[in-house]
Amino acid sequence: MSNGTNMYGSILGVGVQDPNIDSDDDDSDDSDSLLFSSVRLLKKAESFTLPHNVDRGYRGTELKLLSFARPHMRAFHGSWMCFFASFFLQFAMAPILPDIMRSLSLTKSEIWLTNVWSVVGGVPMRFVMGPLCDYHGGRTVMTSILAFSAIPCLLSGLAFNLGTLSFLRFIIGSFDTFVPGQYWITCHFVREVGGTAMAISSGWGAMGSATTQLVVGSVIFPLCWFMSGSPDIAWRISMIVPAAFAISVATFFYLYSDDCPLGNFREVKKAGLMLERSAVDSFRSGVLNLNSWILFFQHAGSYGVDLTMCNGATLYYSERFQQPTVTAAAIAFTYGVSAIFARGLGGYISDRAYDIFSLRGRLAVQMGCMILQGLLTLIFARCDTLQWSIVVMIIFSIFVQMSMGTCFGIVPYVDGPNTGSIAGVVGAGGNLGAILFGNIMRFTTHYQEAFEYIAWFTIGLSFLTPFIVIKGYRGILFGKEEESQRQTLLVPGASPKLVPARFKNQNNRR
Repeated sequence: MSNGTNMYGSILGVGVQDPNIDSDDDDSDDSDSLLFSSVRLLKKAESFTLPHNVDRGYRGTELKLLSFARPHMRAFHGSWMCFFASFFLQFAMAPILPDIMRSLSLTKSEIWLTNVWSVVGGVPMRFVMGPLCDYHGGRTVMTSILAFSAIPCLLSGLAFNLGTLSFLRFIIGSFDTFVPGQYWITCHFVREVGGTAMAISSGWGAMGSATTQLVVGSVIFPLCWFMSGSPDIAWRISMIVPAAFAISVATFFYLYSDDCPLGNFREVKKAGLMLERSAVDSFRSGVLNLNSWILFFQHAGSYGVDLTMCNGATLYYSERFQQPTVTAAAIAFTYGVSAIFARGLGGYISDRAYDIFSLRGRLAVQMGCMILQGLLTLIFARCDTLQWSIVVMIIFSIFVQMSMGTCFGIVPYVDGPNTGSIAGVVGAGGNLGAILFGNIMRFTTHYQEAFEYIAWFTIGLSFLTPFIVIKGYRGILFGKEEESQRQTLLVPGASPKLVPARFKNQNNRR
C-alpha cells in the first residue's frame, strides 16, 4: 500500500486517498474530482433504511424480509429472485423428460446422460464465477449470465437427437447463478447474519426447481399439448415461458439494484473507494486453500444430491412407481418445496451455534445435518410404497437443504477477501457430486442400489468436518480460538478521514 493510502483502506482492501497528504498541482483537479465522487457515494448512506456498519463496508447488520429497500434488501431479494429464475429455466425440462425421452426415442441411460451433461458445465464455470464476482460484482455477473441463459433455453425446442439435447442442456447448466448470488449477499451483510441471509436467499431461489416441476410439468406442458395436439410440439413450445421469465427478472435487477451498498463496482472503483483486484490472484487464493476443498467435497454430498433429485425425481416416480408425467411432476414438486424454509433454517441454526460456540458450532451443525441426510437417504432408498416414499423424501429433502445452508454459513470465514473464489470452488463441488450421482443412476440396475451408494457417500463426507481448520478459530479437533479479526470482502469501505462525524453517528447503527 502506498503512503497515500491510509491504514483503514489497507484493512478493507479499499484505495482511498488521504486528503491530508499533499499532491502535485498537476494532479489537484483529478484529486478534487476523486474526492467529490467518493463523498457523493458516501452520502448515499444517509438514505439507507437498514441498520448497517460503516467499519465493515456499510454492510447490513440485520434482515428485514418484508423490505425491498435499496441497496441491502433489494440485493437480498435480487439474489434469490435471479437464482429462482435461473433454476426455473435450468430445470424446465426435468418434469417433462419422460415425454422428451419418447419424443426423441431415447433410453433411460441416455436421458440420464443428458442430466449429467446439464451439470458438467457448471464445474468449470463455478470456478470462474468467483473471481469474476471479485472483479465485476455479484449483481453484474448474476444478471448477465441469467439473461444469456435464456438463449439456449429457447433453442432447446429445436433439439432432434441425443447429441443436440445434451449440448443444449450443457450450455444451459453452465450459466449457473448460485455463486454470484451468494457473493452478492456477502457484499451487503455482515458475517454474523450472513449465514442466515445466504441460506434463506439460496433456499428461496432453489424453489425455482420445485416450481418449474409443477408449473411446466403440470400446467404449461399439458396446456401446450392441448393447444397443439402433439406432445412432441408441446414440450418444445413450453421452453419459451422460462426463457422469457429469466430475461424479465435479469433486466429489472440489472437496472434497479447495486453490486455493493455504495453502488456498483465500476463507479466505486472510479471514485477511488476500492482497489482493483486481479481475478487471477483471487482464483489462486481460493484454489490453494485446503478448507475450500474440504467444503468442495461436502457440498458435493448435499448440493450434488439436490441437483440429482431436481433432475431425476420425475423420472424416478414415473419409472419406479409407474406414475404419469403430470402426477410424477407434482410429486417431484414436494421434494423441492422444503427449500423455502429448510435452507434458511440450516443457516439460522448455524448462526445461533456460532453465537454460543463460535465457529466450532457451525462445524458441528454441518456435520450433524450431513449424517442425518445420509441416514434418511438410506431409508428413502428402501421405501417400496408410493405413500411412504413421498413422506420420507420430504423429510430427507429438509436435511439436504439444511446441509447446503450450513455449508455456506462457513464459507465467509475461510478467507474473507477472496470469498468469491472460495464460493466458486465450493459451489463447483455440488456440480461434481451431481455428475457422480447421475452416472451412478445411469449404470446401476435398480434405483435402491443407486440411492444407497449416495447415502454412504454423504455420511462418509461428513467426517471430513473435523479437519476444517480456519485461522483464529478453534475447530472440532484442531485450531486455537483468537480475537477475531473482522475481515471483509474486497468491497467498498469508507476511510474515516473522508467520512464526516455525522456519517458515523447516523450510519453505524446496530
